[in-house]
Formats: sequence, C-alpha cells, structure tokens
Amino acid sequence: MSKQPASKTNLKPRVSGGVPWWILGIMAVLGAGIIFGLVKRSIPEDPAQLFEQALVATDKQDADSIRSIAEKLAAYPEFANEKKLLDGILQLGSSRPLKAIVLLKEASEEPELREKSLMLLGNAYAQSENLQKSVETFETVLKENKDSNDARFRLASIYKEMLALDLSLSHLETLITAEYKLPESCRMRGDILFDRRQFSEAANDYEAAIGADKNNPINSMIAERLVQSLLKISDMKRAEQYLALLDQSPAKGFFEAEQILQSGDLTKMGVAVESLRKNASFDPRSHVLYGRLKLKEGTAEKAAEGIAGLRASLEFLTRNAELFQVLADLAKLAGNEDLSMAAQQNVDQLQALDKEFLNQLTAVSKTQDGYEERLKLAQLSLDIGQLEFSTQVYQSLTNAYPDKAQEIAVLKEQLYTVLPPMVALPLPAEQKNATPSEAATETKEATTPPPATTPEAATNPEPASTPEAASKGSDQPAAEPTPSAESVPATDAK
Repeated sequence: MSKQPASKTNLKPRVSGGVPWWILGIMAVLGAGIIFGLVKRSIPEDPAQLFEQALVATDKQDADSIRSIAEKLAAYPEFANEKKLLDGILQLGSSRPLKAIVLLKEASEEPELREKSLMLLGNAYAQSENLQKSVETFETVLKENKDSNDARFRLASIYKEMLALDLSLSHLETLITAEYKLPESCRMRGDILFDRRQFSEAANDYEAAIGADKNNPINSMIAERLVQSLLKISDMKRAEQYLALLDQSPAKGFFEAEQILQSGDLTKMGVAVESLRKNASFDPRSHVLYGRLKLKEGTAEKAAEGIAGLRASLEFLTRNAELFQVLADLAKLAGNEDLSMAAQQNVDQLQALDKEFLNQLTAVSKTQDGYEERLKLAQLSLDIGQLEFSTQVYQSLTNAYPDKAQEIAVLKEQLYTVLPPMVALPLPAEQKNATPSEAATETKEATTPPPATTPEAATNPEPASTPEAASKGSDQPAAEPTPSAESVPATDAK
C-alpha cells in the first residue's frame, strides 16, 4: 500500500484569535485617530485665537464663520465685548444699523477694541443716515489717533456728502500726500474740483487716480470725467491719450467730433454730429456741435438751417448757456436780430446765475450745516441746468434733515419739469410748434419715465448720452453699496 507524501504547504502564521496582523494594524491607526480627535476636542479652544479668526473672516466677508465664532465666544464671559463687536458686525452687515449701534458702543468701552469698534460705529451711524453722529464718531477716532487714515478717509467722504467741501478737501489733501487709497482719494477730490469748474486741477487728479491703479475697473468712468475736463481747457493732445479707456462712451464720440471740427473736414463732421444727435439726443453737447458746424459752413442759409435744426432741442434744453450762445451766433449770421438778441439775453442771465451759483457753492462749502443755504444752492443749480448736481444737493438734504423729507420730495419734482427759457425766443412761426410752457408739458408727458430715468436731467452741461444716464449723473463717485443680508462690513482699523 502506497503512502501519500506529507504536504509541504507552509501554513500562514496566524495571530491569536485568527485575525490577520494587518487588520490589527489598521485598527490601531484608526483607534489612534479617534483617540487623538477625542483628546483634541477635550482641549479648550483659545478664545483669543478664535477672535482673530473672526477678524480674518470679517475681511473675507464670511458671515457664517463670524456667526459660528461669536456663538463659541458666548462660553467665555471675559470675551463678552469681543462677542458684542462680532454681533455688531453681523447686525451692520444685515442692514440693521440701530441694533449694531448699541452693540458697538458697548464694545468701544474695551480699550483694545476701541478704534475698531468706533470705526464700525461711525459706519453704523452713516448707514442709519445720522451723518452728524457719524462725523462725531470718526472725529473721535482721529482725535485719539491722528494717524488713522481710515477715519480721515471716511470723514472726507461724509463731508463731501454733506457739502462741507472745504473740510473734505482738507482731509483729502492729507490722504493724497500720504498716498492713502490714491485712486479713491484723487477721484473724490477731482469730482469736487470739477463741480467748482477748476477743470485743470480736476484733470490732474483724475490722471493721478488712473495712474495709481491702471487695472481699476472704474477707470473708464474716471477717464470720461478726465476727457471732459481736458476738453474744457482745450487740451486735445492730452485727452487723446485716454480715448482707449472710454470704450463706447459718448465722451469718445464728442472728442472725435471736436477733433474733426477743428480739422475743418465738414463733410465728415456732419456724419459724426448726426450720429451724436441720434444717439445722444438729450445731451446738449450734440446740439452745440451741430450749431457750431452750421456756423463753420458760414452762410446765412446754413445758419437758418441750423436754427431750424435746433428748434426741437430748444424745447427741453432751456437752461444751457453754451447752446444759447450758438443760437445767438446763428441768428446773427442769418440776419435775425430779434432772435439773436433774445438768445444773447438768455446767455447773459444764465452766466449771471452761474456766478451766483459758484458764490453760493463757495459759501456752503465752508459749513457743515444750513438747510436754507443748501436749498438755495439746489435751486440755483436747477436754474442753470445742472440737474445732476441739484439732485445731489437734494439727496444730501434728505439725509441731513429726515424731518423735512416730504418738503424736499415736493421740491425735487422740479427736476422733472422743463423750465422755460429766461427770455422767450421769437422763433419764426413755421419753426415753432409749441410755446416753452407747452413744450415743458408735452416733453414731460411724452418722455418722463419714473424719476430715475428722466430725460430733463440732460439739461446739465455735462450730461450723459441717454435719458437714463442723464438722470443718474456721470460726475458722482460710486456710492457705497448697501450691505445685503449676508454682507459683512470691512474692518480696516487694526
């Protein structure tokens, strides 16, 4: 009987219990991780570190992280003020400034949190439209820390809104010297100087704003004001350098038309002007260029044609001195002395009002308060066709005097009514289809959309190309956005 040879297969060693060694290894690693996690959770979090993380989250506008950390800080009574600061930030970011004010005032009692809390408190007052308390708060920051450019910048902005322009300019001078937020600071000062008709100085600031940040997404807006300023001082060569920034802005079309007019190519000029009058019909500059073209053609027949061509625009552009000057010159060339005289009287009276406006602006700029003085400024700017600036003044008054909001709202209705010319124009009967008052009524009924898109706003000497743009205004800095429910205010003060 044959014997089976013994099997030579080597049995794999087994650990006790029959579990392979590599499974035990995995279990050991996992167990260590679990134990590590449990140990880590058992170690208290550092509240100071949590607060620093919350400040980083604030800079990132991460409301969820701020809220989570604020809840954790509730377990640390000694960090009660830090929690109030974070809660105040959340309230401010949710557009609840009155609740934020209470929290931030309490947080500001903590010396280490004082400057940051006061900066946010000033913003909360501004958001609640209490500009005077906002100013007082930022002035306190500046008094306690004269090097706080954050507070100085906010003061410059609020003083500009309050039309306390001398104070705004004083702070902006310091900020620009310190090269603090140059694009914003230079643009803000440029806007003030533009409104004061200091076009050369305004152009310098607009150039500096663009040069300080060539990738700024609003450089096209700044360039538009820059080109307007340079055209006012007839610096065509310098203005040409910024055309590329204008994209398809009407300012580019106006510059190119001015260039063609100066070159003497009247045929090409005619095409350019007709395009502007079609696409920027509410902008007085397009009609002024048309009139200048007819003057350049130099005959009585062409002058009469120009008068006829301006008739429609004169029904709603009733307070533009430059347009009336062109009309006076055309009427003189056409031999219509009565019309020339009436147009010139409009020019003279508008120029007198313009001087009064500038004097009133100078007086108001020296003060932080004064309802009647600012009301007079709004009316004067309306009288000379500067509807954008008039709108700005009315908005400033509404914010500063909320108890007079209803009265101001009634006065603002004037912005949507075409005023008659200072002196009635004796236009030839065949060229006239409505009296100034009738034209005002017809224009408003035919073309007045809601207040934000009113074509009459284009009587401003520097309006935009469309009724909508004209009413918004191209000379105002971008307003600070109202925080959404989940937005978080930045905390620049460290």
